[in-house]
Amino acid sequence: MRSGRLRDLNLNHLLTLDAVLEHRNLTRAAEQLDVTQGAISQSLSRLRSFFNDELLVRVGNAMEPTALASSLQGPVAEVLGSIESSILAKANFDPLTAQGTLNICMTDLGEFIFLSELQSRLAQAAPNMSIATRALPDTDLAGYMAKGKIDLAFAGPIDEVADLKVQKILEHELVALVSRECPLPDRITAEEYVSLPHVVFDSPYIKRVRIEQTMARMGLTRQIALRTPNALSQPFLLERNPNLIVTVPRILAERMARVLPLRVLQLDFEVPRLDVFQYWHPRFDRHGPSQWLRKLVVELCAEIAH
Repeated sequence: MRSGRLRDLNLNHLLTLDAVLEHRNLTRAAEQLDVTQGAISQSLSRLRSFFNDELLVRVGNAMEPTALASSLQGPVAEVLGSIESSILAKANFDPLTAQGTLNICMTDLGEFIFLSELQSRLAQAAPNMSIATRALPDTDLAGYMAKGKIDLAFAGPIDEVADLKVQKILEHELVALVSRECPLPDRITAEEYVSLPHVVFDSPYIKRVRIEQTMARMGLTRQIALRTPNALSQPFLLERNPNLIVTVPRILAERMARVLPLRVLQLDFEVPRLDVFQYWHPRFDRHGPSQWLRKLVVELCAEIAH
């Protein structure tokens, strides 16, 4: 038997509480829910009365949740996520009439390779939906996905994904990219490869392609001149630093070599390929919009690969 107190709250109150606790700002919460700030204030007042707690208090120039509010944030997000995946997903999903925002995590390389084409296809197949991209969070990707804050993530192999569903969508051949002034030949040996200082992509959240292990098996070591978490900045570094070399997917190298004074070098030794995966939370495995988006991504990547 349900508690009679449930009649004092509705779904809009929970949506308000979720948005306010996430943003800790009434204006941004109102923008997320597409309502007026006055409506947010009214709903928050109702919530404060219901819980007999301020929920948000001003600390200096910021709004901070009370202890009770902090304890509610997880359960509220879980309830809303459950409604989204277990109830709303029962309705037939029609991309032509569907509305909303698809929140996708990807690296700058991911955006460079297929965001434009993904947006183009979305505009045709689901004209009332939009895409919002964001960088991978430093921690707790599964937590964000469980709460419905992130619908899909594109990345290489990620540590600690036991709580997520994973599907391989692309496989990139790696090549070297250098300045046109570089004297190395178009096809280089491992010894030539390590003769120049390297710029490498480095992220604490993503497993790096195991080039170091490959070099170690040959008795060689790369000299790392610079590490960066941004893949797209690497080719531009070569313009002003012709003594450097970077290792990137062929698709990026060839596109960059068409617009920058750079050369693509074939690696004349075996190196690991860069696998790309899409990740989603099991809670949304059978969620209509999520299923449709994942299928669209697989089809798009199949075309990119060919």
